[in-house]
Amino acid sequence: MVKISIMKLENILQEKITPFNNWQLTKFTFDKENYYLFVEIDSGITIVTKKIDKDEFQDTLNDVTNSFEYIPPQQREAIFNTNSDSGFHLDYQPSINSPITKYVMDYVKNSSQDLNQKVDFNDKSIDAQDKAAILSIILMNLSRDHMMRTIETIAFKTNQAFPIKTKRPRTNAKYQNLSPKFIDPNHWEKYVNQDISKNSKVIAEIKKNNEKIIDQYLKNAQMDFNEFTSNPREQLKDFVNNFLLSRKLRFVNSNLGDVNFYIWMCISYGIIPDDAYFDEQREIVVAGLLTMFNDFYIFLSRVGLVTQADSNRVDKICQQQFENFIENENLDKDTDDDDEPLAEEILADINRFNEKADDEKTDAEFADILTKLMEFDKKRADLGKNKVVRKEDKSRSAATYEMRAKLKGFKPSIWRRFIISGDSSLDTLMQSLLLMFNAAGGHMYDLYDPKTNIRYENKKNIDMMSEWGTRRCC
Repeated sequence: MVKISIMKLENILQEKITPFNNWQLTKFTFDKENYYLFVEIDSGITIVTKKIDKDEFQDTLNDVTNSFEYIPPQQREAIFNTNSDSGFHLDYQPSINSPITKYVMDYVKNSSQDLNQKVDFNDKSIDAQDKAAILSIILMNLSRDHMMRTIETIAFKTNQAFPIKTKRPRTNAKYQNLSPKFIDPNHWEKYVNQDISKNSKVIAEIKKNNEKIIDQYLKNAQMDFNEFTSNPREQLKDFVNNFLLSRKLRFVNSNLGDVNFYIWMCISYGIIPDDAYFDEQREIVVAGLLTMFNDFYIFLSRVGLVTQADSNRVDKICQQQFENFIENENLDKDTDDDDEPLAEEILADINRFNEKADDEKTDAEFADILTKLMEFDKKRADLGKNKVVRKEDKSRSAATYEMRAKLKGFKPSIWRRFIISGDSSLDTLMQSLLLMFNAAGGHMYDLYDPKTNIRYENKKNIDMMSEWGTRRCC
C-alpha cells in the first residue's frame, strides 16, 4: 500500500469527479529512483513525477498534453484546466486497480532494461522535469496496440467532454450562396451522440444523405483533387459514413475536434511510406488531403451548415497538421536543422525550382512532382487569397516560458511565478495573469509592452462592449 502524507495532498485532492480528472496514484522504482505514477482512470493519460506535488504534476501534465497532436490546442488546454485547483480528484486506495495501471506497472517491473534502451536517463543534460515528462510519454506508448487504444480513447473522450462546437450562419450571410441538395442533418438531431448501430433504417438514411452532401460538394469543389488525391469521394465517404458513425453518431457540423482527429489518423496511419513513394509525393498527398478538407468545410459554410468562422478554424487545423507532418518527417529522416523540406524550399525560391522543372536534364518524374507541387501551391493560394496568414515562429511556439508577474504599487510585494507554453495565445496569457492573482475578468484589461510601445488589446471584451449600445443612466 502506498503511504502518502495527507499534508502533501491538501492542495491537490478534491472531491468532485469530472471528465479527465479522476486519477489513481501508484509508487514505483526505476533505475534505483523512486517515482509516482498518476493514471487518469477513464482516458489512460499517464503522468510520472518525482514527488507528490501539485506544481510538478501540472508541469508534467502540460508537457504531456502538448504532445497530443491528435487533439487541437484548445482541447489540450481544457484537459489541463480540468485538473486545476478546482477540479483535481485523486484516489490512492490500492483497491482501485485500473487495467492501464496494472499494464504499466507490470512493464516497469519486468522490462526496466528495455525502458533504459529507449532513452539515456543518465544523460546529465536531462533534468528531473524532462525525465518525468519523457517517462510519462514512453509509458503511454509501450506498444503499438496500447498506444493506439490510448490515443483513440483520449481523442473520443476529449471530443465528448470538450467538443469544438460549430454554429449555424445567419440566413442572410453573404458567403451562404448555395442551396443544399440534401436533408439538413438536424433532421436526425435526436440521435446525435447516441449509439445507433442497431438502428439499420436510420443508419441507411443518414449514409444516403451524407453521400448527397459529398456529391454536391464535388460538383462545387474549387480544386481538382483527382490530381493529388486518388479518390476524394471515397475519402470523404470514409469520414462521414464510417468515422462519424462509429461509437456514437456525429455529423460534419457536430464537432470540429472530430475533423482534427480524423485528419491526424489519415496522415499518421493512412499514408504509409515505402520505397515506391517519394517523400515529395507524400507531401503532395498530405497537402492535397488537407486542402480538400479545407475546401469541403468552405462548401459547408456556403450551404449553411457551418459559419465562415468555423471553416476558417478548419483551415487553421489543416495548416497545423501540415506543419506537424513536415516537422515529424524531418525528425524521422534525422536531417540537420538547416535542411528545409521541398515545399518550403519551393516557396522560398519558386523561380529556381520553376527553372529546374523546365530543365531537360531534370529527371522527368521529379520534374512532374515539382510542377504539380507548384501548381498545387498556386491553387491553394487562390483559395485563401483573402486571408491574412501570419507565419508562425516555430522556435518560440516549441519553447516553454517561465514568467514572473508582480502587482505594481503593493507593499509587501505580491508576485507570482508561472510556466506558459510558447504557442499560447495572448488571450490565454491575459487570462492566466488574472487567474494567478484571483482577479475577476469583468473589467477591461489589455497587455502593454513599454519597450516597443505596443498595446495588445483585449479585443474579445471590446467587441462585446460594442454591442451594448448607448445606455442612459439613472
